[in-house]
Amino acid sequence: AQSLAQLRQSALDKAEQRSSFLHKLLLPAWNHKAVTAFASIAALATVLLLFNQPAMNNNESNIAEFELLMSEENLEFYEDLEFYQWLLLEEQQSG
Repeated sequence: AQSLAQLRQSALDKAEQRSSFLHKLLLPAWNHKAVTAFASIAALATVLLLFNQPAMNNNESNIAEFELLMSEENLEFYEDLEFYQWLLLEEQQSG
């Protein structure tokens, strides 16, 4: 009968052989530095692309806001704004 320590060591050896085989199959030793370098460069490029977007300058922002405010639909809303305020007051007073 094998002792508990021998069984444990045997199981550890088998596990090491399996992981070593998978490790060699998936990522050969000469590739570790290349994969690490590639992953680092990819992460850096992603960060630079996401956070280095040019900000919209104030003139473009102001023009966009002005066009939004001056659209025909918004003008109609502002023309009827007094009516909507009166309607809201009537609802609040009656309810």
